[in-house]
Amino acid sequence: MNKQEQINFLQTLIFKEKDFLHAMDFIEESAFSGENDFLEFKAHIFFGLKEYDKAADLFYRVKKFYHASYALLLNHDPQKAYEIIQLADVSGAALWQKTMCELFTSEIKTIPGYMQIKCFLEKDLSLFIKLGLIDYIQKLLDYNELFFDINPESYKIFAKAFLYNNYPDLAFEFLQRALDFTQKDPEIYYLHGLYCIDRGEIQDAKRYLSTALALSNHYLPARELLEQISKTILSD
Repeated sequence: MNKQEQINFLQTLIFKEKDFLHAMDFIEESAFSGENDFLEFKAHIFFGLKEYDKAADLFYRVKKFYHASYALLLNHDPQKAYEIIQLADVSGAALWQKTMCELFTSEIKTIPGYMQIKCFLEKDLSLFIKLGLIDYIQKLLDYNELFFDINPESYKIFAKAFLYNNYPDLAFEFLQRALDFTQKDPEIYYLHGLYCIDRGEIQDAKRYLSTALALSNHYLPARELLEQISKTILSD
């Protein structure tokens, strides 16, 4: 394979198939293993294997400063992560990363924008939950009202992260807050429906899902879940 073919192959192995060990073996045997493209692939492999210190070193070496900073943050070194993010090109992702580093070292000085919260809060919170970074999770919870002031969908975003990562009590708390703010968002009712299904409260789930469809007849997730419930009941 020529270089481009190898790059395409590695992209499939790493980002689609998540076959990190196969990808690492392939890189080690490649004639291009020392080139920056392949070093960056190795960094992504270490990241996927949760070897964040090694990932950070390689990302820094190839001048991918945002990725290096993020890996350091996940390696529980927010101070070093903050130093590295100063070197990154200005972007929404880099500014959010700077906010996170400030949050976990002292206090927020870089106030995030509406779109940054929309794009990054759920992803980061979900990852922190998966990695058991309790102090990070608590800090985000401490600032939930600030996020809400900037983006009123923040309560729903917190609820989704907790619901999809098996923290139903916290999910319910934020779903209630979201519903107190607005009764016009079908996704909130859909998430309530999911919460009720997890608790075996099927009639309540149907009520929430029906409300979601009443608000938006084309809200497909609620329609599909309601149909699935009906089929399950009929088959029983």
